[in-house]
Amino acid sequence: MSNTPIQALHNYHQTAKSLNLAKRIELKELLGITEDDEKRLVGLDNEDEFIVILYALEWVKSFSGIEEGIAQVTKTKTTDFFVETVQGRKLSIEVKSSKDHEISFTRNLVEEKEEFSRQHSHECFFAIKLAGLWMLFSSEYILKRGCKISLENDYFKSEMNEIFGERLFLFQKGLEIVTTYSKSKEGICGIKNEYGNAVRIAVKVNGNRKFLISSNNSSYVFLSIVLETIENVMSNQEQIVTRKDNDETIVIERLKENLFVQFSNILTAPILHTMNTELEENYSFPTYIEEMKKNARVSSSSTYICRVACTAASGFSGIS
Repeated sequence: MSNTPIQALHNYHQTAKSLNLAKRIELKELLGITEDDEKRLVGLDNEDEFIVILYALEWVKSFSGIEEGIAQVTKTKTTDFFVETVQGRKLSIEVKSSKDHEISFTRNLVEEKEEFSRQHSHECFFAIKLAGLWMLFSSEYILKRGCKISLENDYFKSEMNEIFGERLFLFQKGLEIVTTYSKSKEGICGIKNEYGNAVRIAVKVNGNRKFLISSNNSSYVFLSIVLETIENVMSNQEQIVTRKDNDETIVIERLKENLFVQFSNILTAPILHTMNTELEENYSFPTYIEEMKKNARVSSSSTYICRVACTAASGFSGIS
């Protein structure tokens, strides 16, 4: 168990995002950041990700941070932050995550978060990220579930839709994305992998082409960023890689089963795209939050992304 003060972790978390790898390692050594601390830092990153998701969904009126370092003086068990929704509900949010498909808490922890929320006249909710998917549950629900939450049993009982405007896009089986990569040609929006730069992306449904994305066809270039979110899952269902010649490789990915994608994943696709490419070094959700702080209302492009997503959905999916 790490004994590193929470303030030291916050200082590292805030500073490291603007440093290259060598400088981050140097700073870690200076502050005495351990492997256990790294696990705690994942929690801070997830808090930032959830804040960006809520911001992108545009159902939040205001955020209020909670200073955990000061709270430790009186051993107060705080939540992570306060949120006021556009409907006027005041929520106290605790963020938890796991790479697994289930997570459990002690009853004592849940009740402590409830008590803190009650003292500040807020409803107590847990934002839970399991295997990359976000859910939202009241503390009452978690207690009724024996303090154990799983994707299998609880995903469709999440209150993300009702409270924060989350939605699900249904992409139907038969969807096919054919991407041509080149080692010598300039790519589309910085999309690249071990096969080279993505120079041509064809979107098909049951063999019929719906969209063609290339540097010569700019109408759907932005859609290529959104499609990355879907492709990551599609590749696990079926992926065929064919070497065309010494320069080009064709990758075919198909949906063999229907796929649900969270609206928030589509809205945050440009941020994830920037994080996963070399367009901007060290870009992250905390970086985007810093941009939000500098501007009264940073354009999240959510309206435009929503329009692109709905255009895509109308072409090859249904929406729930």
